[in-house]
Amino acid sequence: MLILHLLTGPLSPAAEAYAAGVIGALRAEGLDQLAVLPAGSKPGAELARAGVGTVALEGAAGFWRRRRLARLIARRKPDLIQCWSPADSLPRAGVPVIGWDAQRVVARRPRRGGENPLAEAIPFFAAAGVAPPIERRLLATPAAAPAILARGRLYPNRASSLLLDALERLPGVYLWLSGEGAARRILERHVAARGLAERVRFCDPRLDAGGLLRAANVFAVPECGLGARRAIPEAWAAGVPVIAAAGPAASGLIRDGDNGLLVAAGGGAAWAAAIGRLLGDEALRGRLKAEGYAAYVRDHTREAVARRWLDFYRRAAA
Repeated sequence: MLILHLLTGPLSPAAEAYAAGVIGALRAEGLDQLAVLPAGSKPGAELARAGVGTVALEGAAGFWRRRRLARLIARRKPDLIQCWSPADSLPRAGVPVIGWDAQRVVARRPRRGGENPLAEAIPFFAAAGVAPPIERRLLATPAAAPAILARGRLYPNRASSLLLDALERLPGVYLWLSGEGAARRILERHVAARGLAERVRFCDPRLDAGGLLRAANVFAVPECGLGARRAIPEAWAAGVPVIAAAGPAASGLIRDGDNGLLVAAGGGAAWAAAIGRLLGDEALRGRLKAEGYAAYVRDHTREAVARRWLDFYRRAAA
């Protein structure tokens, strides 16, 4: 079976990295693949090093690009075409076409009388990594002080306000904010205005993500967006307990009180209560770590996710 991957439309760096990771993992499973990318793209070089065939597609989108794709499809005769961006320019192919929107995978299969779609939510993979915990002195945090880690775009939004509200109710607890964003300075002033600058640390984005997770006592996911689907398995892989906002993304992964804690409502007070409960209960922390790591091994290793994709491709091509 040959899969033709299109990465020609606009993709975020995170989506590009995920697509390249899936393709590389499928290559390790022995799947025959060909990736079509813009000339000079970073994922193209990574995939070529992994032994995946690549084709550089130059020129602007439109008629001539579709024509070049049509010729490539006619020559290589793929069994399936995977479009990683909704904006991928695709000519009529006569084979199943698979789309991905970070929430689910949909295969549109041409059949007599119309399409026969197939859809599935395939989990994100996470790498366990081997990096040791970051030394706390690099974050000006006392060795014995509890530390909460949150990752994402740095901006003074509702998610950051929830954590800052909680921090005001948790004396002696530190908050590590890891991420980038043009509004970081605004958030720093926001933190200072609330008198929390002594206990909030903005992490250097160059710090190893796995080492940062392993150094934290709690990983907090206050946003309900799709980013939670990637962040939670990464925390599980690093062995850090997770507290997340209850929403479709987190609730689809976390069993409350088993492999994580969910905060449904109540603002900063509810977050402070959940964090305080976790920090004060060693047995609970141990259970969340163990069950979270078990969920990672079962569903979120690169190999496990590759098998899900491979099974989906086989059903789509049948």
